[in-house]
Amino acid sequence: MRRGSRQSEGWKRTVRRIVVRFEGWMARQFGHPAGAFGGLIGLLMDWENRQLNHLVYSQLALTGHERILEIGFGTGRTLARIAGKIPQGFVAGIDPSESMVTSARRRCRRWIRAGRAEVRQGEVSVLPYGDGCFDAVLSVNTVYFWPDPERALSEIHRVLKPGGRLLLGYHPAAGLKNKGLEQYGFRLYSEGALDALLRERGFASIRHTHGTGTPYGAICTRAYRGPAQAD
Repeated sequence: MRRGSRQSEGWKRTVRRIVVRFEGWMARQFGHPAGAFGGLIGLLMDWENRQLNHLVYSQLALTGHERILEIGFGTGRTLARIAGKIPQGFVAGIDPSESMVTSARRRCRRWIRAGRAEVRQGEVSVLPYGDGCFDAVLSVNTVYFWPDPERALSEIHRVLKPGGRLLLGYHPAAGLKNKGLEQYGFRLYSEGALDALLRERGFASIRHTHGTGTPYGAICTRAYRGPAQAD
């Protein structure tokens, strides 16, 4: 092999290593925004999640007095939107990222001062709320990162009122299968796999609403803490 060819191959390997490291860093940031770039990652997630957030929000069908919990709220855009629509209600948010908690508290400060919103740092597997506190729980594009999805869903089931609903927004596995995300710790779900997990954790009356406008597919899965609910 000539010297120029060897140098070219060396540069290609170096570039590939840089790309892989950058992809891994981005994947970790999407799961848990942190550090100097945490705020920027939050804004990128706002843009990426905009259609899914709208899809899930539309399924809440708020009447103005609900108690709502959002898990993994990012910069708090949906938290603020919900708080503005429930004058007799309350919305809480929990997120593991200190950067996102800071952003959401800033965005929701009006509603926090009014006692209509609360923002906490924490994990989905250990929710800091009592049994049967909420009418609905929502989460958008976070289910991939739950380290223990069975425990997470058990916790969500616990804090929901009987008949309360869970709304999960996500991109299905089929839409992300060629992205290589599993190597970075993403846990991808098909509708069937997520449905089975929900039933195992005591959820019933599972329904799916499909959105448009994203190349990966968009699903809002709605499930109820039993008994079964009629649509």
